[in-house]
Amino acid sequence: MLLYVFALAAISAVAQLANQSDEAERSRRLNAEKRRLLEKLGLGEKLPHVDTSKLAVNRHVVNTNDEISDAEEERIIIANSPDDPHCISLDGEVIPNCFHFDIDSSIDFVASAALVFTLADDTNGEIVQLSEIEPTTQIARALKTERLTAAIGETVQIDMTLAVREWTSEQQSGHTIQLMRCGLCSEQHGCVFCRSGQFIATDSEVSPIIQISLPRPTSTRRRRSSNCSPDGSCCLHHMYVNFTEIGFNDFIIAPTGYQANYCAGRCMKHDNAHGHRRMLQNIREPCCAPTKYDPLEVVYAISENDLRKRLIHGMKVSECGCLA
Repeated sequence: MLLYVFALAAISAVAQLANQSDEAERSRRLNAEKRRLLEKLGLGEKLPHVDTSKLAVNRHVVNTNDEISDAEEERIIIANSPDDPHCISLDGEVIPNCFHFDIDSSIDFVASAALVFTLADDTNGEIVQLSEIEPTTQIARALKTERLTAAIGETVQIDMTLAVREWTSEQQSGHTIQLMRCGLCSEQHGCVFCRSGQFIATDSEVSPIIQISLPRPTSTRRRRSSNCSPDGSCCLHHMYVNFTEIGFNDFIIAPTGYQANYCAGRCMKHDNAHGHRRMLQNIREPCCAPTKYDPLEVVYAISENDLRKRLIHGMKVSECGCLA
């Protein structure tokens, strides 16, 4: 009986040590994933701290969470509140349909850009003029015109690629725009019979955004291999990284985590009879390593008015193999 008790105690101690070892290994791998993700996002060790609960309710932001191509990164710039000082006239009145955007001046090239907003009034096929307001004189400079046929509550997109390219080339971060409904517009004489009554929804759920797509370098594809080596010793092991667990939920909006995975196991060594030749040729012993990755798409916030969507390559291990 005494031997039985000792045996149980020994088994329990071994199991406890194994659990502690597993927890330490998982902690090490999670820290490695944190460093890798921050490096891929170019954030270094300084993490943004943003109230993502406020950002997530913006319907336009949620609707942009579609798949993006390997060659693009998407940034979502949310308009400041309607009572932003940039949208207050010289006589102290709020300028209708006026929005101020703080755009990253370090952007090199814009693939495409669009203003996305929700209508608070029927446009009845009217022409909308989009203008930029000069901050000192508050003189409006027309950027483009577009005929709108959407109804109340519908989402509208106006292409702003040329304007945003001009803004980023000037390396000026703050820009104030205004939209007005006009009765008649022409290329020679501009727009006439314009009125500035509020027709764009401005509440937090549908506040206007500028959606910017940036070109990204294409990635190289890795060769395929099976999930395990032929002898079954080098295999893919599943590991899920929860952004809340690692403290990234302060700035990552979507997804809530990802399947990082890792490779572990042994690989067959080379024939020892050729050891001397192997040393001369400087051939390394094979090791169990990833042979294929899947990309990870994340929507994250740099600030409350600067959201970005990026497709990050080399984050999710999908296949393993023995590599020399």
